[in-house]
Amino acid sequence: MRYFARKKQVSVDLKTLMETGQGKSLDKMSHNVQGTESQLVLMQVACFLHRELPVRLAHRAIELESTVLASSKHIQEVCSWYKQSFKEIRECELPMDVEKEARFAQVIDSIYLRHSTTLMTMAKGAHEIRSKGGLDLREFSEQEEYQRNLDDFYMSRIGVRMLIGQYLALREARHDERDTSLIGMVDRQASPYLIAQQAIDDATFMCTRQHGDAPEVHVVGRTDLTLPYVPSHISYIMLELLKNSMRATVEEHGIDNM
Repeated sequence: MRYFARKKQVSVDLKTLMETGQGKSLDKMSHNVQGTESQLVLMQVACFLHRELPVRLAHRAIELESTVLASSKHIQEVCSWYKQSFKEIRECELPMDVEKEARFAQVIDSIYLRHSTTLMTMAKGAHEIRSKGGLDLREFSEQEEYQRNLDDFYMSRIGVRMLIGQYLALREARHDERDTSLIGMVDRQASPYLIAQQAIDDATFMCTRQHGDAPEVHVVGRTDLTLPYVPSHISYIMLELLKNSMRATVEEHGIDNM
C-alpha cells in the first residue's frame, strides 16, 4: 500500500511540474520521462498548453455568446471554432511522452489553421451587425459596447495565437541546425530599424502600385539597438501605420507635392 501511494504521489507531482511550462523541472522530468532535452522542453510546453488552452478557448466562446456580437452568423461561426478546438484538446491525452506530444502537436497545428481566418470572419460579422443597424463606419466606431467587446476579443486572441505559434515554432526549430538568434517566434536580437526598413519597402511597393508613387520615409534615431521581441508583431504594426500614413499623404497632397 505504501509503495502504490508513493508511486501515485510521484505521478501527480510530475504532472504538476510539467504543466507549469516554466522549464524549471527538466532535471526532475529526465528521471521519469524518456527523451532528449529538446523533447522534454516540448513535452513541458505541450503539457502547459494542454491545461491552459481549453481555459482560454472556453472563455472566448462564452464571452462571444454573451455579447451583442452574438447576433451575427459570422460571429457564431467563430464561436463554433472555439468550441470545436476546446473539445479536441480535451479529448487529447496529456502529452507526457514523445509519441503523445507528437499527436498533440498535430491537433494544435490543425487548430492554428482553423482559426487563421478569424480576423476576416470577425470583420464580416462586424459588417453584418453594422448593416443590420443601418450604421456607417463612424457611427459604428462610436458604439462603445461593440468596440469594447471587439477589443477584448482581439487582445485575448493575440495571447492564444502567441502561445500556439511559439510552441509550433519551437517544434520547427528542432529541425533547423543553422545558428540563429530565434527561440521559437522570439528573436533575442530583434532590430526595430531593420524591421522598420522592411516595412517601409513593403508599404512603398503597395502605395506605388495603388497610387503610382509613394512618399519618402526617413528613419531617425538609434539604428543599432536590438531587443528580445517577436519581429512579426513589430512588422505588422509598422506596416499598418505606414500604409495608412502613405495613403493619407497621397490623398491629401497628391503625388506631385508629397
